[in-house]
Amino acid sequence: MLVKFFANKKGGSTAALDYLLNERREQGTASILAGDEKLTRELINSISNKQKVCAGVLSFSESADQISEQTKKEIMESFEKALLTEQMKGRYNILWVEHSDKNGRLELNFVIPKIDLESQKSFNPYYHKADLKRIDCWKDIQNIKHGLSDPKDPSRERALQAPTKKREMIKDYLELEKIIESQIGKNINSKSDLLEFLKGAGIEVTRNGKDYISVKLDSQAKAKRFKGEIYSDEFKQISYITTANRERAESEREYNSRNRSKELYELERELDKELQRKARFYDEIHQRQHRQRTSKIQKNSDAVELYERNSASDDFERVCVDNVDKALSSQPITHDREQSRGEIFTNRAERTSQIQRQASSSEGILNDSTRNSTLTRSGEIIQRARKQSERVRELSSTIKETSNQLSDFTTRIQRLSKQCARVRERIRELGSTITKTFERVKEWISPYTAKYREQQRKSSGRGR
Repeated sequence: MLVKFFANKKGGSTAALDYLLNERREQGTASILAGDEKLTRELINSISNKQKVCAGVLSFSESADQISEQTKKEIMESFEKALLTEQMKGRYNILWVEHSDKNGRLELNFVIPKIDLESQKSFNPYYHKADLKRIDCWKDIQNIKHGLSDPKDPSRERALQAPTKKREMIKDYLELEKIIESQIGKNINSKSDLLEFLKGAGIEVTRNGKDYISVKLDSQAKAKRFKGEIYSDEFKQISYITTANRERAESEREYNSRNRSKELYELERELDKELQRKARFYDEIHQRQHRQRTSKIQKNSDAVELYERNSASDDFERVCVDNVDKALSSQPITHDREQSRGEIFTNRAERTSQIQRQASSSEGILNDSTRNSTLTRSGEIIQRARKQSERVRELSSTIKETSNQLSDFTTRIQRLSKQCARVRERIRELGSTITKTFERVKEWISPYTAKYREQQRKSSGRGR
């Protein structure tokens, strides 16, 4: 089994679903194993970004009947966990489509809309440089656990570098490969002989590399590459092929006799390490998105609170105006009918003046009350705004102080690193000096040592 992600420079669309679920569905060679086609289509169509789809395939040499439904389910679930980790559980949509039209070989195709269902943000399930190692580990583990065919098996190497799932399209090249192999040791004893043989047969060689050649047949639209010992520049005599075949047989023996349990243990450890690294990556993204949402909600909450305060102030002012109107309209105006006509007019003028003074006084009192209440509420709002501003300044100061501390800490680390480097350099210099001094001392005492040993030898001879 191997894993392949389809190239998608234009971003993709629902055309990926149309390809996977075309006439093969009616032919019975395509079926949905997991997911909802309609939901996946709607999600893809709802994405406004250019990059919409991540699609790929798990390709098997085994037929669909050779792998149980339970095993397929386990492999699909395990692949989703390896690709997206537990941190993305419930946050993505995936559609699994089985194909069995490639000579009965099983293919598990997957389509993932590039959208985080929880945050509604775009995300890319697979970055080749960052994720290739993790997916390769997972693939090797599955091949060992389920006994699947391994593309790394030396016995599976083929000279013709072309997909064999549609043999009708490459049958002429397969025939040419058989012809070339039948001429090894006869008309072909080196790579130069091979090139001459093809030229004599009227076959065009479009490229000639160090370990391959590309050949184009008249019956085919594109050239195909042949790779291996026969097509290598090192093939200068027939003995090279014998040696290469022996080395290949040894590689196959080592591959088949390897310790699979140990290899599986090491792969699982490596996969777990890669999964933890990817999980930390998603955690950082989710925390950043949470902070952004919280900040947005807080801003909206502050705006609503300010609006409600303004509305309350307007209502308060309207009530004050209504009270003033009622006070002015409810002042009693009495007339003494027994007074003389002049007194009536005089008293009326005095009372009118008094009423106006009372009204003016009442209006002033109420206006002062309204003004004071309004000023009080405004003062409260201003005070709260000042407190929030002060909090922001304190937070900014704290952030700045923390940043300065981090900068100082980084500077200290760099200084300490330089000091350590100087110490290491000094240690190397001292070691070199000690070595040279030891050599000089050794060289200086060597004659005396030899002379002493000679004397010892002579004296021991006389003693005997």
